[in-house]
Amino acid sequence: MNRIHVTVICLGFTACQPVLPNPTFSPNPSPVFSAPSAQHSQTPSGQPSPSPFPFATDSPAFSANGIGVTPLAGKQIWGYKDGPALEAQFGDAIGKLCQDSKGNIYIPDRTYLRKLSPDGQVTTVAGGATMGFQNGAAKDARFSFISACVIDREDNLYLTDATNFCIRKLNRSDQVSTLAGRCSQYGESDGEPNTARFQAVRDLIIDENKGNLIVIEEGRILLRKINLNSGYVQTLYDRRNALGQDTVGFADGSLENKGIFGSSLLGITFDPESTNYYVGDFDENHAIRQIKDSSVSTLAGKGASQTRPSEYIDGQGKNADFARMYDLAFDSNRKLIFVADGSSIRTVTLDGKVRTLNLPEQSGYQNPLFNSIHSLFLQNSNTLIVVDNSNKTKGKAVFYRISLPDGPLPEILTREPY
Repeated sequence: MNRIHVTVICLGFTACQPVLPNPTFSPNPSPVFSAPSAQHSQTPSGQPSPSPFPFATDSPAFSANGIGVTPLAGKQIWGYKDGPALEAQFGDAIGKLCQDSKGNIYIPDRTYLRKLSPDGQVTTVAGGATMGFQNGAAKDARFSFISACVIDREDNLYLTDATNFCIRKLNRSDQVSTLAGRCSQYGESDGEPNTARFQAVRDLIIDENKGNLIVIEEGRILLRKINLNSGYVQTLYDRRNALGQDTVGFADGSLENKGIFGSSLLGITFDPESTNYYVGDFDENHAIRQIKDSSVSTLAGKGASQTRPSEYIDGQGKNADFARMYDLAFDSNRKLIFVADGSSIRTVTLDGKVRTLNLPEQSGYQNPLFNSIHSLFLQNSNTLIVVDNSNKTKGKAVFYRISLPDGPLPEILTREPY
């Protein structure tokens, strides 16, 4: 269980959800200044433009090797409190972030959708303290467990409502609807929005060039495609063979084959130029897999397809290994993938070279600034936002801004058992 992404640790367990007071609802406050136009880092338009956070000091709390690490938001006290960024409180399972054209960052926080605006205020956009299902006005909407969000060019948000087993949409008029699936009804069927059924939906990306969402699920069906216009749902990869038996493996080949992936995918990211997808194939395989059209190949990682000790090995392709992978983020400018791996960040080039980002205070595969990085968001090629809501970070925050240099990234080559 300790290998499962933090956003799904409690999926299916109602007792895991605390009932806490509602934050003050503020659906759409006006920022103090107009941030530059931006798009989510996974949209085909490429990297988002910089969105300044003037409330965060220009002097990083920790700096070395041309990289600065600055506390951005969140106190190390689990709870739900809106207000100034560094005074705000968040729950223990922050999901995948997304950003709109005004520079607002949206934060899945269990049953809430929160927002960090460029003026440094955290507000609640939608949801409430208790698990539930309700569409309509954002302030009245209810969710079960929001594990990820993406946003389109028109600033419509798409949310994985994990244990309601459906995909929700929040439009620009602050109205919540269901895009696909019958909320609160678990299942595995494809088809029209109202007839399709999902398992626990974990993560998603948006491919606006092809008009699709690609969704990772937790269960026997690992990958689905959803048409953005019609909501039609189609399975891309099902672990079951012709006899209905689960097949777990590690092989390159067509998505139509069985035994391609292990039992769980953690994290998905997207190259808008090539339209390739990259997923973390973790539980048995410890690998980054590339999906091009309907073909799967291994970009990096050993892929043992058996229980074995986790290792932390930088290297080339299948000689590399990952220890505690949680999330992925694609950098369109550098043509590489950032991987959250324990307390460190790895980089993977498109030819499969794996290195460890030499963050301040980095020591081999460990970084004492963090305990476990659960989520990555590449705001632009010079700004990486990381989330560690373990309440054990050295900077005493939950969200951190990592400032990256313009030139080559400072990296180290590490080979250690984890």
